[in-house]
Amino acid sequence: MKNSIAILSALLILIGTLSAQTLFKSYNYEGTKQQAQLDGKSMMIYFTAEWCKPCKKMERESFSTSEVSNLINGNFVPYKFDIDKEANGKSVADQFLIDAYPTIVFIDKSGNESGRITGYRSKDELVRNIKSFSQKCAKRNFTSFR
Repeated sequence: MKNSIAILSALLILIGTLSAQTLFKSYNYEGTKQQAQLDGKSMMIYFTAEWCKPCKKMERESFSTSEVSNLINGNFVPYKFDIDKEANGKSVADQFLIDAYPTIVFIDKSGNESGRITGYRSKDELVRNIKSFSQKCAKRNFTSFR
């Protein structure tokens, strides 16, 4: 009986951990724009790289929390753009004027950048920033992406 309770507790913890992760879309950039239009949401593009240690830390300590993931998934279509894995990764990063990693770019429903976060952010800092940008993005009306 004690073993069953221990196993059940471990499973519940695992399920809670898995559900508290930001659901980055696996689309390409164009697919993410289309999904944002269909969902009536703004986009959040997270620029990262395999070699970026602050990116890994932020993914582990901030994006994995339920508060951050609920804010992101509730207000944005999040897209993780790894410059090392994406086709034309460097040129797309250059188009967005990305010069440091991690960088998060918020795109409103009209397709305009409404702000960005550059560098590592703790969970609390990220929550404050995401709330601010989600309010900014919500105030702008949907037309079409550029």
